[in-house]
Amino acid sequence: MPEFIASILEIERIFGPFDAAVGHSLGGMSILNALKRGFTVKKAVCIGSGDVIQDIIDDFIRQLDLKPVMGKKLCRYFERTRHEIMDDFSSYRAAAQVDIPVLIIHDENDLEVPVSCAHHIYSHLRNGQLIITKGLGHRKILGERKVIKQTIDFTQ
Repeated sequence: MPEFIASILEIERIFGPFDAAVGHSLGGMSILNALKRGFTVKKAVCIGSGDVIQDIIDDFIRQLDLKPVMGKKLCRYFERTRHEIMDDFSSYRAAAQVDIPVLIIHDENDLEVPVSCAHHIYSHLRNGQLIITKGLGHRKILGERKVIKQTIDFTQ
């Protein structure tokens, strides 16, 4: 994610300023973290975004059928080599430092990122809105006309 954040900041430097930013999954997490680090937009939309970094790593480790200790080692390696605390990249932590309006959209049937992530991120926003969809999952949500319209309406 640090590379995603650096890319967002560099794109803003070269092509900005922008009025709004929209991100899905890791992209939403990266937008929140870029905002925390100085990215300037008037509004942001996060769709199907993850939340707590350690939860994401633990899920990744489970999917690879590795021992849970590997997640802890991965976290320590990141922190030792990057000189940053991994949990500082958690979406809820970034959200707590964001003042602009942020729309959180998430599907209750998302099998990749639990809907609880959206509720947790939303609870830390100062100026947030939350929309929960049904039956769209993690990817189909991106092509849903109603979600596209809500995103456009919010960012205008």
